[in-house]
Amino acid sequence: MKIDEAQRRLASLFPEPLLFITRDGTIADANEAAAEFLGRPRDTFVGLPLSEVFADDPEDILRFLSRCSRSNRFAAGSLKCRTKDGKFVVSRCEAGYLRPSNVDEPGLIVLRHAPRSAATDNFVALNDQLGILQKARHRLEADVSARTADLQEAGARLRELSSRLLNSQDEERRRLARELHDSTGQLLAAIQLNISLVQAEATRLPAEAQKRLSETMDIAQQAISEVRTMSYLLHPPMLDEAGLALALQWFVEGFQERSKIKIDLDVAAFIQRLPQNMETAIFRIIQEALTNIHRHSESSRASIRLSLDANEILLTIRDMGKGIARSALHEGNHKRRTAGVGIQGMRERVRQLGGRINIRAADPGTIVEVFLPVGNESHATRTAGTVSSHL
Repeated sequence: MKIDEAQRRLASLFPEPLLFITRDGTIADANEAAAEFLGRPRDTFVGLPLSEVFADDPEDILRFLSRCSRSNRFAAGSLKCRTKDGKFVVSRCEAGYLRPSNVDEPGLIVLRHAPRSAATDNFVALNDQLGILQKARHRLEADVSARTADLQEAGARLRELSSRLLNSQDEERRRLARELHDSTGQLLAAIQLNISLVQAEATRLPAEAQKRLSETMDIAQQAISEVRTMSYLLHPPMLDEAGLALALQWFVEGFQERSKIKIDLDVAAFIQRLPQNMETAIFRIIQEALTNIHRHSESSRASIRLSLDANEILLTIRDMGKGIARSALHEGNHKRRTAGVGIQGMRERVRQLGGRINIRAADPGTIVEVFLPVGNESHATRTAGTVSSHL
């Protein structure tokens, strides 16, 4: 057992040789003055019995150490010490019990050779300083533990809040999609129906009125189409009704038409459906990733692969663009605009499902890999076939 750093620093301040000894008489450490006095490197006698340094009878040495360990004040005695020139010199020594700075460790006996008159007072002062250091360290450790607990609790609350926000966002998207489809969409359909009834009598109207009526019919049809698209983008009903594969096919087809980016979609054909929260998360991750590709990558092509390996879903999204900036990948980056927000959303969705996400540079472009555990309760199985769309 060695002395700790605080004890070593204090021991180095003493000009006299100091030996640190265990209760069984083994040398645990020493200061530089002791190494100089004994004429040998310090590490050559650390671990040796005290009888290797002193020529006294080992039993007498142990009795002296036992007497020294009973008090925090020095006990005086004389020992025959071997000097660096090989001679044995009878010299006065004092030794006392040194309190450990760590309460879980046994204390040591410090033996001081040729002490000055104030040796005992200095030794008591040394023990007092070590006691102060010990209390300060315990207070610091307690403060660090308390702060760590506070940070962990705050982190857990933030993760819970983030999960609730994402879930609320998904529910709000469902509600808005339903409202657009069932309310606004139906109103527009009614307008279109009324216009068609008026068009049946359009021959009685002036040519300019007929033209305006036809334009109005086209505008109504366009509005219905845009409301339907907006509703499906908010939350495609087929995701709940028909499953992930068909919802992805519909979304990718529409995305390619709007963005002019060629998408290669390859989805493994599952015999049964995945859990709803997992299907929603995968759909949103792909939606976010393709949005980032369209906004930032300048890529004309992208690929999506969704497969099942044992009990793990593997989703891979790759583009052939200019790549993503390292700063956008850093979770601690405060400049989270555009791509950064999408990436954080993807990370949070993956975390909620107990998975992991890896976003890395490729040559060219960027690869997003998502791994999601699938338990037996999901009943997702893999077949030889795939649902593929090479658009």
